Amino acid sequence: MKRRNKLLWILVILSVIVSGLSGAAFGISDPVLTYTASGTGSALVYIEGLDGTDVYAVQLELTFAGAYPDAKFTAYDSTAYQPERAPVVQDGTTTLTVYLVNGDKPLTRGRTLTLGTLSLGESFTMPATAKLSALDEASRPLAGVDEATVEVRRHVDPSSGSSPTPTPTPAGNLPFTDVESRHWFYQAVKFAYENKLMSGMTATGFAPDTPTNRGMIVAILYRMEGSPAAGRADFADVPEDKYYTKPIAWATAKGIVSGYPNGTFEPESNITREQLAAILYRYAGYKGYDTAARSGLAGFQDFVDVSAYAEDALQWATGAGLMSGVTKMTLVPKGPATRAQVASILMRFAETVAK
Repeated sequence: MKRRNKLLWILVILSVIVSGLSGAAFGISDPVLTYTASGTGSALVYIEGLDGTDVYAVQLELTFAGAYPDAKFTAYDSTAYQPERAPVVQDGTTTLTVYLVNGDKPLTRGRTLTLGTLSLGESFTMPATAKLSALDEASRPLAGVDEATVEVRRHVDPSSGSSPTPTPTPAGNLPFTDVESRHWFYQAVKFAYENKLMSGMTATGFAPDTPTNRGMIVAILYRMEGSPAAGRADFADVPEDKYYTKPIAWATAKGIVSGYPNGTFEPESNITREQLAAILYRYAGYKGYDTAARSGLAGFQDFVDVSAYAEDALQWATGAGLMSGVTKMTLVPKGPATRAQVASILMRFAETVAK
């Protein structure tokens, strides 16, 4: 009861912040709302630049051009309290307000606060700015943060040095209009395409920000093995006529993948970054490659979110240089692995593990 009362009290204070207090500049730093596109109609959203200040409650208001009545937000941390809040569609715009409270525990881990996944059900453009309110442990606005306007910025891989915005011109020998030579993932996509590991989602689109599903990953490994003979995929949700049927049967027989306790494999479900690391780790073991490399995960603020089964695999994947953080401070182990990320990991795997 005490926890519930505190949650309600924090929400009341947040309402007061939004309705009556004047805006103020961030005293702690210059936080930005950063996002990583995770497929058509969705994005992983987080706040950077918090200077290690603990945040116990957040209110975020986003206004989009266009009508998105099915817009929703799913908190990254399942322990966070997130009351239902329907989007407001009016005069050709959609406003979505998100509340997140974690009771007696901070939402943050260091300088980054991973908020969760935004989904509008179809392709959309993020706004240039958003309104943010944040409270400390005593339910006080952080350094005058009361409905402050913050910049919204797409995450760019540090190695790219430029915006990943695509242009409608195929790059080099690639047929894809959404992959340009200045993009951080260009060489990786080129490698995956030329080695017939990955093709486009369409004739001219690679869809680098689209999440990769579990069936796709197993099919890629199957191609790497030369598409060997395979038995039957004994999963309730793996039919006999899909592109991933034989790959799943082969990978299961070799101990590279397994299904869920309910007898399903969920081939169409997005593969998470930690699941990808675990599968590659088992595949490397099956091939007899050196898997001794290890790197500690404690440097990532969200290392506690890593599932027990994937901890060893992620230590290997980061230690071998196959995977890095989504940001400098976050690993996002349960976030989706995009096609661009998968292409990059496959290229590194070939260069460092399978050499």
